[in-house]
This record gives sequence, C-alpha cells and structure tokens, in this order.
Amino acid sequence: MSSSWSELPKDLLWVIFKRLTSISDAARFGAVCSSWKLVEVENRSFCPRPLPWLMLPALNKLTNTRCFFDFYNKKVLELYLPEMYRKHCCGSSGSWLVLMDLETEELSLLNPLSRAQFQLPPLIMFPNVKPKKARNYLHIRKVVLSSRPTLNPDDDYIVMTLAGYGRRLNFCRRGDERWTGIVCPCNSIDDVIYYQDKFYVVSNEGDVVVCDMAYNPPKVAKVALPVTPTCIMQKYLVEGLSGELLLVLKHMDLVDNEDLSDYCHYTSHFEVFKLEMNSRKWIEVKSLGEQTLFLGENSSMSLSAPEFPECRKNCIYFTDDYLEGWLGECGCFDMGIFSLEDGKIEPYYPNPPFCHTPTFWVTLNP
Repeated sequence: MSSSWSELPKDLLWVIFKRLTSISDAARFGAVCSSWKLVEVENRSFCPRPLPWLMLPALNKLTNTRCFFDFYNKKVLELYLPEMYRKHCCGSSGSWLVLMDLETEELSLLNPLSRAQFQLPPLIMFPNVKPKKARNYLHIRKVVLSSRPTLNPDDDYIVMTLAGYGRRLNFCRRGDERWTGIVCPCNSIDDVIYYQDKFYVVSNEGDVVVCDMAYNPPKVAKVALPVTPTCIMQKYLVEGLSGELLLVLKHMDLVDNEDLSDYCHYTSHFEVFKLEMNSRKWIEVKSLGEQTLFLGENSSMSLSAPEFPECRKNCIYFTDDYLEGWLGECGCFDMGIFSLEDGKIEPYYPNPPFCHTPTFWVTLNP
C-alpha cells in the first residue's frame, strides 16, 4: 500500500476527483501535490459548473495573493496569484481578469484558475492617449471577450473595452499591437455584451446599438429605442437562459449617512425588460422564473437556480457599481440580493470593506 498521498494510484484519484461538487474543491484537489495536480489538469472538463466568485478589492497591490468570496462555501478564499503582483485589475470577463501593470501600464489577460496569460496592447496604444502616465487620462470601465482565448494561434478573439471619458468603445483582436476606436452614435455607454456573434451596447440614454465586427470598420446600427426616461442610474445587458436579450435597470437613491461625511448611494429596486427582436420593442419581465441574474459593471450572467441550490431563483445578485461612491466614502457598501417577487433586498456578503476599487464577478473555469 502507498505510504504517501502523492503515490495514490491515478485511477483512485480520478474516482475522488469526479465526486467533487465545487470548483473550489477541485482547486484544492490540485494543490495537494504534483500528481494530484496532473489529474486535476487532465480532467478539468469534468469540473462542476461553478457559481461565480466575487473578487474582492485588493487593499495592497504589492502582494502575491487575492481574495475571493465563494458563494458555495460562504467563505472568503485567498488564492496565490503571483501574476497579480504590482497589478491593478481593470475588470473581468467570464473566467478572465484584465490586469494593468502599475509600472509599465502593460495590459494582459489572466485566468486565475489555470494561470494562463495573454498579452494585450498596452494602455498607451489606446487612441488619443498621452504618452506619460496614460492611466491618468484613461480609465477602463469594462472589458468583454468575444470568445475564450486558447493557445492555438489560429483561434481568434476580440477584446472590447469601455474606456475613457464617455466610456468609448475600443477593441483589439488577437495579435494586434494597438487598440482601435469605434464610432458609436451614443454620447456615453453604460454596458456592452457579446451576444449572437455581435457586440450590443446600451447608452446612458437607453439606446441599444449593435456592432458587427465582421466588417472593417465595424458596422454600427441602432436596434432599439430607450425603454424609460434617462433618470436611471445604471443599465445592464444580460443574455437570458433562453437566449433572449435582457435589459436590467438599476434604480438608486442617495441618502445622507450620519456616520460618513458624504451622501451614500443605495439600490432601491430593479426593472427587467426583454427585447422583442422582430418589433425591436422592450417587453417588461415581471418574473425571472427559475433564473438568477448576477449583475456587475464588468461581468453579468444568468444561471439556472435549480442547478445551483445556493442561488435564489427570481433574484438579482448585484455589486456596487456607482463610480461616485468609490471616489467618495461609500465604496463597496451597496451589494445585495434583490427579489423580483417581493422587492426586498438582502445582503449576501457580511460587513463589506470600505475601498476605492470595485468588486468583480469571476467564473472560475480553466
């Protein structure tokens, strides 16, 4: 009989691995030793579909670790990620983090589970950016990938960003050395999503525009008019479980907080609409049924609640996306679970820390 964990037969390790019920358990499995790691890498396609993790703000970027809130175990987990040393996380898209080097201002993609990395054009290669300290003039607000990056050089992907004043659209393809701007008939953009092989954009005024990247330059066309007046604080685009395009409106209130020398922002409620493609009209959705939505300024998604007992159906899990709050004294407080059934909001993360950088949803897939 083997006297060491590292000497257990591979067949036995596979039997153990396939009984794991969460992606965090799979990650711990691979951390035991090199032989267990090999089994985890070879069988990642059998990993259970994960709940998104909440990446927490880094209070100190001069560290090799980052903290994530795991909904499955209701715990904060610390991952060893030396690739993030001296890096600022600009956002997330699915399983990928977008990082900016604080010294060189180079940009890269990082998968925090597989640790795979892909270089992107640096910040200085955005249109109309000044040569010194580009991050002082350009703030990346959102990043969306068209597909999952792979090591195959023939696999193409597009990285779309909302950056700079007015949250302008800029993109790069695999291998590009610079970012290319897109002329969009919107003064300011709230959200962008890759949907049915195109990028869909919703403006601050509520107009929805589609960008067809099959053309050079990309073909841009308006597909839907605003659904409500422009007083909504934040708008999100999400693909529903049935393939429908959802528009979610977040309503917010500003409240004088006696404990802080500032007004604090609080989400009051949400409205959900579905786009009828033929008529190009929005139809209000009163119930999400068995769906659960995870909303964030950088990454939003829909999940089937029956597949994830930890999730509450007909609910919206949301992060704090109010920029003015981050610049003041109220950052990271406005997170919770909104129920479309009774309109109530409950916290999902106890005692959120005050910080000046946002939180991100990350789906930990290799």
